[in-house]
Order: sequence, then structure tokens, then C-alpha cells
Amino acid sequence: MTPTMVCKFLSLAALDWICIAKVGIVCSGAIFPTAFTLSQWPSLQARQVSYNWFDLMNLGGFPEPLLSGKKSKAERWSRLRLDRLAFEDTRDVRTLSDLNAFRLLLDLIPEKVGSLFSFNSLREDVGVAYATVREWVLLSEILYYGFFVRPYSKGLKRAIRAEPKFYLYDIIQIPTAQHSKRLENLTALHLLKACHYWTDSGQGLFDLQFVRDKEKREIDFLVTRDKKPWILVECKSKSKTPSPYLGYFSSHVLPHK
Repeated sequence: MTPTMVCKFLSLAALDWICIAKVGIVCSGAIFPTAFTLSQWPSLQARQVSYNWFDLMNLGGFPEPLLSGKKSKAERWSRLRLDRLAFEDTRDVRTLSDLNAFRLLLDLIPEKVGSLFSFNSLREDVGVAYATVREWVLLSEILYYGFFVRPYSKGLKRAIRAEPKFYLYDIIQIPTAQHSKRLENLTALHLLKACHYWTDSGQGLFDLQFVRDKEKREIDFLVTRDKKPWILVECKSKSKTPSPYLGYFSSHVLPHK
């Protein structure tokens, strides 16, 4: 899959769509790189595999729960994974004084998905020092619990520069009722995977960021190529109206020919 082959996508449900603005052009539709594909490695390709979008939303993208096809098994797998990460994997990296407090922090982070990430807010909820919360969140990133998406601000007036967002590798940790958060998180995972593949295959230096200014105008994701804005991506759930901020940031952020 190359950057110019952004046409290989997974269809979403009728009311779930993503808008992309590239070089000032806004296109509405269902657009995701497929979650599981071996087409990047022809020597390993035995057959083409695809998965239903609703399965990805309900079961997550990890092979074991996804292949089980059962929500109850997926949720059990997710709980066991989180316990192992908190109480076992952590010890291989760092010694923590309070593993139960660290586990509590991991339980609270899903509430922050899609929002500007505040260490202070977590500090108040967990009841530990700011430096400790920051250390634990960075540790969770090392352990592949989640990852940061940072704001893009170059050449953008009154842009948010400091506060990042945090997304999870296991979307089952996000309650099923919070459909829009799961959708946004799954979008982030697909885009991150694409950025890693394009970078590792020598097609440029790709990174995943987002755009937001102090007037609270925001687009969920911005993919940069060689440190320059390349694609804007906005997620919507149960809405057919594109965000007006796509046009605004397209004219202020993306290059024009």
C-alpha cells in the first residue's frame, strides 16, 4: 500500500463516515486501510482476509479476540491482558510502589480518549503526585497500552501546542455505549498503522497528529508527510454533515497547488 493508493478502504456503516481533505479537496465516504491484510508482503500472502467493520468495533483488532467472534470472549481476553500488563509486564520494565494505583490509572484513561489529555485530572482521580502520574502514563505507552497523538501547530495562529491526545491499542477498554470514542480510537489505530508502514517501507517520514486552536476548532487527525501536512481526517458518528472545520483547516494547513 502506497500513499497514492489511499483508495483501498474498509466500508463503514451507513451512518459512520470519515471525511478527508487533501490539497484542499474534501471527500466524504468510508475510508480506512483494511485492518488485516497480507498484501504488503506478497511472499506471505496465501489468501486475502477481510473483517466486518462491526466485528472490529465490537471485538477489537487483536487477533485472538477478533478470531473468536464472540464478544464475551473478547471482553474476558481484554481484562486478562490489562491485568497482565499492570501486575506482570510492569515489573519487567520498572518497579512501582503501588501497582493497584497504577491499575486504577489504566482503568481511568479510557475516559480520556479523544479529549485533550490532562495529567492533572488523573492526578486528582488517582491521588498521587503529578510526576508519578506522568511517569505511569509514559510507562503505559512503553507497555503498548496506548499512544499519544500530539497537536500540529506550525504556521497556524492560536493553535494548541502542548496538550496531546491519548488512544488505546485495545479499544474494548472503551465502553460499548461510547460508540463515537471507539470509532475515533479505531480510526487512530488504522492511521497509525498506515503511517508506520509507509515510513518503514521508505516512502517518506509519516506521522499522526491532530489540529486544534484556542477557539476550539478541531479536526481529529492530521497525517504529515516529511513533516508537512498531507491529509486531514475527521470522524463522525450518526451524522451526514461534514465538519465545517475541514474546509477551514484545509485552507490554513494543507498545501495548495
